[in-house]
Amino acid sequence: MAQAGSAAWTDHELRASVEGYVYMLRLEQNGIPCREGTADPVLRAGPLGRRNEASLRYRMRNISAVARELGGPTLAAYSPAEQVGAKVRIRIKMMLETHPIFREFLAPQGEKSPDQAGEAVDRASILEKLAFLRRHIEDFERQLAGIGHNHPPEALDPDLPQREEIERAKNVVAELETEISKQEPDAKIVTDSSRRLLDFGLKVALWIGQRATKFVDAALTTAAPIAVVTAATDLLPAVIDVVKNETRFFVP
Repeated sequence: MAQAGSAAWTDHELRASVEGYVYMLRLEQNGIPCREGTADPVLRAGPLGRRNEASLRYRMRNISAVARELGGPTLAAYSPAEQVGAKVRIRIKMMLETHPIFREFLAPQGEKSPDQAGEAVDRASILEKLAFLRRHIEDFERQLAGIGHNHPPEALDPDLPQREEIERAKNVVAELETEISKQEPDAKIVTDSSRRLLDFGLKVALWIGQRATKFVDAALTTAAPIAVVTAATDLLPAVIDVVKNETRFFVP
């Protein structure tokens, strides 16, 4: 039997790698730094469980090579590695070319909005964004509530965020609201909590990416799954917006 590091990469694994890569690009584009391995814990605890750190790192470098070939941005932590099989390169290229977020990176960039240009971030605005994020998490939770009863196939989806993960995300938001409300918030507590939020965001992004490939199955294109994807898609920018503004609040 082939070892994990040498076994052929499935489409599921490649899709997860691309989703993780694009997610980190979204963070960097919003001023949230990503180090090598930022997404590894979530990826290797889920869809890339049979891959070791070296294998995943090299795959991310392969994605950098293809992203650069397409004229898109690349992650600073992963220098492009061109040594990738022709068939795998074609699959990665297709996944990037059809990824809605990566395609936005390829579009001509206009002038920065006032917020991107460096508008001041204060405590009140962060608390407002946290409240906004909490509402999105609760909406996502409500959409998930009916899946197990009305749409049994979805309950078996291994990439679907579990309800306990959603509950933990709500608890993280509450912890951040408490800490940010203090006269002198503890930057370490905020950083640790923000990292947990980003891990949750990656979990949601992975599910969206894998779920999109299943829409070809007519049995799964019912209203509830689509509503769940919509709620998840709306949730991601809210997660990134919170962490972006917290980062700017503590590191002007």
